[in-house]
Amino acid sequence: MRWMIGEFSHETNTFCPLCPGREEFAAIAMFEGDAIGRHYAGTNSCIGGFMDVAAKHGVELLWTIAAHDTPSGSVQAGFYNEVKSRLLKGLEQPVDGVLLSLHGAMVAQCADDAEGDIIQAVRDRVGPDVPIAATLDFHANMSPLMVQMASILVGYKTYPHIDEYEVGVKAADLLYRAVRKEIHPRCVLDHPPLLMPLGKTSTMREPMRSVMDRAREIERSNEALCASVFGGFPYADILDAGMSSVLVVDDADPRARASGEQYARELSSMLWDRRREMLHQGVSVRNAVAQAMQFAKRPVVLADISDNPGGGGLGDDVEILRELVAQRCPDAVVGPIWDPQAAQTCHQAGVGAEVTLNVGSRGGESQVTPVALTGRVTYVGNGDFTYRGPMCTGTRSTIGTCAAIQSGGIKVLISAGRVQNLDPEIFRSVGIEPTEHHIVVVKSSIHFRAAYEPIASTIIEVAAPGLVSPDMHRFPFRKVRRPIYPLDESCTYPSSR
Repeated sequence: MRWMIGEFSHETNTFCPLCPGREEFAAIAMFEGDAIGRHYAGTNSCIGGFMDVAAKHGVELLWTIAAHDTPSGSVQAGFYNEVKSRLLKGLEQPVDGVLLSLHGAMVAQCADDAEGDIIQAVRDRVGPDVPIAATLDFHANMSPLMVQMASILVGYKTYPHIDEYEVGVKAADLLYRAVRKEIHPRCVLDHPPLLMPLGKTSTMREPMRSVMDRAREIERSNEALCASVFGGFPYADILDAGMSSVLVVDDADPRARASGEQYARELSSMLWDRRREMLHQGVSVRNAVAQAMQFAKRPVVLADISDNPGGGGLGDDVEILRELVAQRCPDAVVGPIWDPQAAQTCHQAGVGAEVTLNVGSRGGESQVTPVALTGRVTYVGNGDFTYRGPMCTGTRSTIGTCAAIQSGGIKVLISAGRVQNLDPEIFRSVGIEPTEHHIVVVKSSIHFRAAYEPIASTIIEVAAPGLVSPDMHRFPFRKVRRPIYPLDESCTYPSSR
């Protein structure tokens, strides 16, 4: 048995002005051929799960390309077509099945529904009888084309995403059974009119926890091979953005599709009924800093939820840093802040040098201005680190050319790469131990909770400026399906009950 393996993953914020291509993907993660297996072996990743199932069953793997980048704007058309062609090149010899590690919320300059376009191209190449399985992020924006062209679609059930390996195993196990004709999988989609911000959709707490628990119950009942609930990615102005439910059913059972549609509608109705619980606003910057300074126990984590690079934020907003300076905070660490120019200035000055920098505001958003800092350079480096927390465990990554400076009691990590701080190892890699400080500022919406919640005395979500604001009304949507909640308060959805 032979499977083709590939990955192309990007979460696209169409309101972000940064459009990635080969250079940006290569700076984060891009591998070809056997290098893919070497990079992902033994990691908490979908491909790590693929590999272990294949080894268990003696399946030969045909490696193509694996590429992912930090969320940003629409993927450049030339690079998108290059990667798609590389995936298809892996199908020049016959295969029994296809396994794809996708995101589900990628938008290319030439394709609003990038994953649908990729899966359709693979289907056209392999024909109707070869099973295609794909893993998808919790924030996938599902389209009818994706569901029509894929045999198996399996989404993460956790946000923060700590189950990537398990999802890879699930998809590969189902593919193996499909190739052996033990099952005949098809996908069923239900798409409620919901475009919800990220902050209240963590599966660690309500209301999403109950929805995911019900999805697991449906799987355990054996009436569906897989039940996935997708929070969707709301910062993509495309037709299919938003929440959805997808069930993988066995068409060998004549009742399966009907029951799959029933369960998909049930899960979507649960989302709809609790939609108001998912609306979300953070604490103002001034109040958040003032509150944090009053807590005696350390560390207090301030989460900059609106400028999260993990959702397409630029990572260059410095309003929290500005307020820490204004309130004379005696002990805080902040970062990483995206500022390639400041990072390079620190490298040229060297460790121990005193520097004066204008930090932040490199992305050109008019409401953001830099912060003037004078401090001592305490670290310079290339930004490489390994994830040790619950997400992406064992995977190597980088924040690019970086530097740490200390200005008074505030330590600031500055980087040339835009990376969400979801793991304390980012700080530790530059010699900063976050648990030793009173206030720790990270740019992240939810993912940081997996690694930071166990060490934080308190977490405060901060409503600073940024492209991942929880206020959906501030974005100029033009393509998204309407009516949709909360943009249209009066929209309706037929209940399954």
